[in-house]
Amino acid sequence: MMKLKRIKSIVLPLCLLLALSTIDAQTTKEGTTAFQFLKVKPDARANGMGEAFTAVADNADGVYYNPAGLTDAGKYELSMSMYNYFADVRNMGGVALFGTRLGTFAIQYQYNDIGKILHTTNVSSLAEYQAFATSQDYFSPNHLMLGLTYARAVTDKFSFGITAKFVQEDLIYSKDDQILFDGGVLYRSGWRTLRTSAVVRHFGDDIVFEEKGFSAPQVLILGFATECFGPEGGLMGTNSFQRLTLAADLLAPRDYDQQYNVGAEWALKERLFLRGGYKINYLTEGLSLGAGVALGNFKFDYAYNDYDDFLQYVQRFSLSYVMR
Repeated sequence: MMKLKRIKSIVLPLCLLLALSTIDAQTTKEGTTAFQFLKVKPDARANGMGEAFTAVADNADGVYYNPAGLTDAGKYELSMSMYNYFADVRNMGGVALFGTRLGTFAIQYQYNDIGKILHTTNVSSLAEYQAFATSQDYFSPNHLMLGLTYARAVTDKFSFGITAKFVQEDLIYSKDDQILFDGGVLYRSGWRTLRTSAVVRHFGDDIVFEEKGFSAPQVLILGFATECFGPEGGLMGTNSFQRLTLAADLLAPRDYDQQYNVGAEWALKERLFLRGGYKINYLTEGLSLGAGVALGNFKFDYAYNDYDDFLQYVQRFSLSYVMR
């Protein structure tokens, strides 16, 4: 009975936040939120599955998607990810996770380097132009996120997690930072291997640039995942050699219409992995493909994300160390 009350005390406030998030998403428009880099995650595994990951998030990189899933991760994990984005933008991220009797803790970072941009200004004479043209004055905007996560399994079926993160956007002429929060729950239904999840990301106060307020890129996600087959069973029975996981996420962003992510992961003896996914109702993103290999305690993951004929594609790479 006490455990049920504890679950309600966590779930009810989260559900209220989810409802408020949905209402707010219906009254705002595109281009009204700051910290857009938070929408682009660095890890390869989830991106290979089309980011349909909130009900799957069982490794260190799950901290980007659903902190509640960290209770299924290893006792100790380290993960590093990187990719080159468009227009010379580079992104990297890292997570360190450790499990204790009090729960699972993780620290994370994400750094977005926009690259060097040539400084320009108005000139009133040829002499000023010539002096400026030879100065080669560059500036380098960047974004930074540092986070601390706590996750705990309340019962064998229910877990929750919360992340507090410091986010900074340095645009050289304007700079601001904010404390934002992620909150998530994960429920293992007990029917086959079906899991459901609910997550709120980037919840916090507005950010001010040039005396104008912008909302954080808050988003509500509801997720589902199950195995078709695997060592722990599934819709089609038990298979001790192979696992096929199917997942889907429904997203309600503050600054866009509803979006949908679907994905799958096939594993052979949890050593070789193939992944695929698709994003629906995105401006450019669509097909995702990925692969991974585990050797001892180390794991390497790769993801290919197709955008469109103009932007083409992005490749991501992740290296992790896992100690069970």
